[in-house]
Amino acid sequence: MKVSVLIITYNHAPFIAQAIESALMQRTSFDYEIVIGEDCSTDGTREIVRSYAQTHPDRIRPVFHKHNLGGSANGQATLPACRGEYVAILEGDDYWVSDRKLEKQVALLEGRPGSAGCFANSIVVDDAGNVISPDFFAYYGSQTKPEIRTEDIVPFGLSPANTVIFKREVLSNAPKWYRRYPTHCGMDLLISLNGPYLFLNEAVGAYRLHPGSNWSSRSLPYQVSINLRYLKNLYDDELIRREYGAVIRESVEAHLNNLFTNTGSLRERAEVLRHFIKFLAAPPWNRELIVTGTERFYRRFVNTARRRLRPSA
Repeated sequence: MKVSVLIITYNHAPFIAQAIESALMQRTSFDYEIVIGEDCSTDGTREIVRSYAQTHPDRIRPVFHKHNLGGSANGQATLPACRGEYVAILEGDDYWVSDRKLEKQVALLEGRPGSAGCFANSIVVDDAGNVISPDFFAYYGSQTKPEIRTEDIVPFGLSPANTVIFKREVLSNAPKWYRRYPTHCGMDLLISLNGPYLFLNEAVGAYRLHPGSNWSSRSLPYQVSINLRYLKNLYDDELIRREYGAVIRESVEAHLNNLFTNTGSLRERAEVLRHFIKFLAAPPWNRELIVTGTERFYRRFVNTARRRLRPSA
């Protein structure tokens, strides 16, 4: 088996059929399977998955969890069912727009022996499938290039998850820091640590923004808190800290700067400052980061307060 398409899904009833159909439409010169981790949905998603599995028993293998695990845990629990040399990720509310997506990425990987994974561009759509942006990276203000360095990935991750394909052994033999806190950013990083992480400069997927999506619907403070937890988890690992400690520390400040800059009221900013100090006070952050970071954000908070409390002319 060359490729396992790993679909993870929870309460995606309006979208899951389109995701599965986009995997079924792939035209390849190799054999592939579709493994679906269904996480105890309450909206009929499981019944849709079961129907597809019964219609395509030679292609689709569902994994029905007995209780809700959560997004990352669903992926981790379903991965062992994948038999392919490569694993291609597809979340149940996204879909692929190219029927040659798998063929092109596998060709790119096998043309570069030793490569660990590949990702591509994606269009961005709303819940009805209307195109918001034809370019994922332009929409999110990020840049990419044919081959990605690990230090490019540490701060925020990089890829649209629905375009990622990697050697199965990368996650099957994942280190403790990833098993402890598996995230999409961590997956990008882990792939890059195992070999070249290649980029296919073509929009092969559709990344969907909708009110029920796991990430895009979350508040900025929530998103930053998850990213900070991810960075702290990396910093806890001695080998990662030794090699990428400076990049991680810069990333922490960038995340908090984003949160502080885009948080509205004075009360909210005070709350941000409080969480910032608490976060940096915990091990293993070094004293220099605690002192300089706290001082910098305290000055910004005070300056903001002075401006807002200054009597109008």
